[in-house]
Amino acid sequence: MLSRRAKTKIEVTIPHLLEQRAGLSARPDTIDLGTAENWLIRPELLSAITAPETLQDFEEDSLSYAPGIGGPEPTRAALAALLSTTLTPHKPLLHSHLCLAAGGSAALDALIQQLCNPDDGVLLATPYWSGLDICLGVQNNVRVVKVDGVKVNEGTGGLVDAYRNAFEQARKEGIEVKAVLVCNPTNPTGECYGREELAALVGWTESEGLHFISDEAYALSVHGGEEANMEFTSVLGLEREYRNVSVIYTLSKDFGCSGIRLGTVVSQTRPDVLMACALTIGAQLSTLSVHVATQILLQPDFAKNILHLSTSRLRAAYEAVAAFLRARGRPFVPAVAGVFVFARLSFSDKAADEAKLIQRLGAEGVGLVNGENCRWKERGWFRITFAIKEEKLKEALSRIGKALDIEGGADRRQKRSGKRKANSLDDIPREAKKVAIEHVPGIQGKA
Repeated sequence: MLSRRAKTKIEVTIPHLLEQRAGLSARPDTIDLGTAENWLIRPELLSAITAPETLQDFEEDSLSYAPGIGGPEPTRAALAALLSTTLTPHKPLLHSHLCLAAGGSAALDALIQQLCNPDDGVLLATPYWSGLDICLGVQNNVRVVKVDGVKVNEGTGGLVDAYRNAFEQARKEGIEVKAVLVCNPTNPTGECYGREELAALVGWTESEGLHFISDEAYALSVHGGEEANMEFTSVLGLEREYRNVSVIYTLSKDFGCSGIRLGTVVSQTRPDVLMACALTIGAQLSTLSVHVATQILLQPDFAKNILHLSTSRLRAAYEAVAAFLRARGRPFVPAVAGVFVFARLSFSDKAADEAKLIQRLGAEGVGLVNGENCRWKERGWFRITFAIKEEKLKEALSRIGKALDIEGGADRRQKRSGKRKANSLDDIPREAKKVAIEHVPGIQGKA
């Protein structure tokens, strides 16, 4: 006999994941632009981690379980210091405000377990990373209450109304909503919530007695895109303190080391929630990961330098992809953070046409995540991860260009306007970076 959870995994989740990844196995030389990882700082990370002195303090007791409730105090203190410097919280973070976990997903999973009962609801704006469905729905039997029409920095009224409408509709359907989960910066669009919008949303959440969860996995990957002065506002950095607020953070994205598996739940006001999380995830920590993080990644000078290097390289890679999309006349959401851009590669609204494009992309040897897998209703949208080595990115864009050519024999829009096609970065005229494209319907921003 299997549990309902196992049956859901076997009958629904696993087939869906296999279908999503099918394009990546079409060719042995497929370039993966679907997985959201940062490869741009891997050489520097590898050099530091494999240095002879890295393990000089790794001793026999380091092979035991990680000490401390919530994780080793030195590691929590180092991470708290980093986040206090970079997120500028309302009051400094202490090690006691953090509970370490084996990655951001494990941290979120533990937090949801403490806040929600089975069949409770969590408000979540679309589009979003589909892995959250597994964490919420499959692992914890929590219902995702989708919030459509969210604009993260176009005023407070519409933003709060979107969440309020979804909340009231869920209540009519008998769903008890316990929390609001916000990804800030957003995934897959790479946007940041404005300070006023964020404060208004947290204020409404508090007034309804809900817990506000801010997933800030890309908080230190704000490259700015074409907005050089773009600033990120953490929920911890708002002018007043809110009782029911927790932050999820992980080293995976900003530090380009998703395999290290080290994340945290942060709360300055709910020690009871942190303690409950600690009992759930304490023994999952790898002492080797903790050691690498404490001795290398979280050292102030190293962290400052590697993060600066990362954001500068992310910005260059983003600009290259943005220029390619403009030259192709493809709408996209202007990203200011993260390792991806959300773009419309097909103008057809038919599922069959999108499926054909996915097949062509796979045949050309490039893997992307489509909008459906980001819970986006409009067809033709894809999340393009750009944080890979420059030569590989050039080749990937060339392959995307060929797949788009096959879609219509040629780009009809560009044929009518007399523009030449761009199959790779080398084909893109410098002035293309300055060309604005149409407003993206239903999503915040212009490009």
